[in-house]
Amino acid sequence: MTTLKIIIKTLKQMEKLLEKVETILIYVLVFFVPLAILPVFPDFFLTPKLVGLTFIVGLLLLIKLVKTFNRGSLSFTVGSFDFPLLILAGAYVASGILNSSNRMEAFFLPGTATIVVLSVLVYFFVNQLSDEIKRRIGFLLYIDGILVSLVSLLVAAGAFSAMSNLPAIFKLADFNTLGGSLAVLVFLVTIIPFGIDMMRSEKDLLYRALQGVSLSLVVFAIVISVLNITPGKPASPKLPSLNTSWVVMIDSLKADPLLGVGAGNYLTAFNQYRPFTYSSTDLWRVRFQTARNFYMTVATEAGLIGLSTLFILGYLIVKEVSKYSNKEMKLVGWTKNNRAHLSSLIILVIWLAIFPGNIVFVFLLTILLSLNSESVKINLGALGASLNSGSKSGNFAAKLPVIVVTLPVLIALCVFSFYGVKSVRAEYFFKKSMDSLAKDDGGGAYNFLVKAISESPYIDRYHTAYAQLNLALANSVASSKKEMSDEERATVTQLIQQAIREGKAGVTLNQQRAVNWETLARIYQAVFAVDSFRQAIALDPLNPDLRIALGGIFFSVKDYESASRIFELAVAAKPDYANAHYNFGFTLKELGKTEAALAEMKATLSLIEDKSSKDYELVTQVIKELEEKKKTEQVKTEQGESLSLPQQQGNNTITPPLELPSDAKPPATEPQTTDSVPSPTPLP
Repeated sequence: MTTLKIIIKTLKQMEKLLEKVETILIYVLVFFVPLAILPVFPDFFLTPKLVGLTFIVGLLLLIKLVKTFNRGSLSFTVGSFDFPLLILAGAYVASGILNSSNRMEAFFLPGTATIVVLSVLVYFFVNQLSDEIKRRIGFLLYIDGILVSLVSLLVAAGAFSAMSNLPAIFKLADFNTLGGSLAVLVFLVTIIPFGIDMMRSEKDLLYRALQGVSLSLVVFAIVISVLNITPGKPASPKLPSLNTSWVVMIDSLKADPLLGVGAGNYLTAFNQYRPFTYSSTDLWRVRFQTARNFYMTVATEAGLIGLSTLFILGYLIVKEVSKYSNKEMKLVGWTKNNRAHLSSLIILVIWLAIFPGNIVFVFLLTILLSLNSESVKINLGALGASLNSGSKSGNFAAKLPVIVVTLPVLIALCVFSFYGVKSVRAEYFFKKSMDSLAKDDGGGAYNFLVKAISESPYIDRYHTAYAQLNLALANSVASSKKEMSDEERATVTQLIQQAIREGKAGVTLNQQRAVNWETLARIYQAVFAVDSFRQAIALDPLNPDLRIALGGIFFSVKDYESASRIFELAVAAKPDYANAHYNFGFTLKELGKTEAALAEMKATLSLIEDKSSKDYELVTQVIKELEEKKKTEQVKTEQGESLSLPQQQGNNTITPPLELPSDAKPPATEPQTTDSVPSPTPLP
């Protein structure tokens, strides 16, 4: 009996310790997410935050499982916003599984579905805490705001630029930990009610003065952010118009009304559904990964199910506000903390209706919802015998119900952690590859990409980058010498075969991403590229550069009729694009259609703004030649000019030609999916 009492006492102490650890982890999480950056990943802003969020939420789940197993019962807190948040998380999981073109990206990196699910879990964890702990969480958010403000002020003063030993990202003109000056503005304005209420409630004059100083820092940082995002400034955000976002959202909902295009799949929807008028804007080359505001992004990626949850949340927030009329405030004892929490929530909800969201704002939204939630604790009763009970029934059979409840969660957590670690390692190697490439270390870039693909073989952008690198290395070897040895020819052949295989792998992994088809098409250019370019155009129909590249293939083999039809479509896709008119006009010139060619060249000349440029001189000369109806030699433009005829690319410049195996043929328009992705070959 003495031993049993010791065990029971130890378990009770352990449970109290776990509760303290749980609270500390939540404090760390709230403090960590807005501030985390790490330049060892390609996305130094998103990846560290997602890794930290995943790790800490995983620990919190483990603690919850241990406490449930120890007690032999399950208890949780029900809050005001539970239902819509659960539906939102479910919508993102379902859209990620059913509709996302690459599930690994949906759930790992960039992990849009995972961000939503983890943030919802954080809401439930915070919702179980006492009002005092919630008040401290609000204080931590304000501390985050002060630190973000300090960073913004130091960047504005040029302090980081003067430190030579800092990584390059710290010296960017608009560097901050939130992803941009616009994000800083949104975050600081959202948390400023916490600072105002803390200063008002502080009775000690010294502490009140300190609060005033900190509040001044936040206000100065807000002013700097406003100045940074004004049009014409380098940090001014590039955002799609409401009309463009609306068209993309509506057409996406037509394709799948309930679940949209899939979690993290907005870029694909943008390429396919953006309106024709977008081609006439200054941002026509930009491909956006989010809509103009957060709600449109949710509707596009998670469909009407996701959008309806936001409407429900909005209704519940309005209902929460309506409770606190002046008459009711006195009855419920509404405190300044309540006022700050609700004010911040309302501000953030309004911001997200105007601007896009990111991982920090999704996380902040769920935190503020939990701070404003009215909670009721529910105990489902015993799931089995408790370990600290004095009964002899605390055997395996008695514990079976609690094992059934906790084991699936534990298994899912272990599986997700395994693949999550591999994804993080792959992203690290991918960054190392990019760094090696920046240093002109082709071999290092090649081998790091091999490691990235080995760690996470189902990420299409790794394969696409690897295909491009193989092709670049092949071209480098082939062009370095007039005559190659047998060993060098074998190396070039291997690199080209690897480029083709990796290009196919990228397309197989994500057939809805236009850039994958474009990469494959450019590998096959002037050989087998037509089908791949046509598929890329089908997925990105308003991109004139794709049509110019496809027309260039027909132009290079002197099929001018086909080339002219394609160039004409490039002109129709973007009528104010000088290079499209130039290629169309030059092809008409080759067809002998002098009058039509002259009209296109004059249209080209009218679109060139710089009258002193070589482009202007070039087109003027062509017009003169057309008017005189003289035969001309092929026009060549200097490298770096914006007007250029499509260049023939590929391995056909090697003499004698390389013999490639039959499997080097490009895939059909709809490639067959494979059960596995081919492993990359190490560089010899």
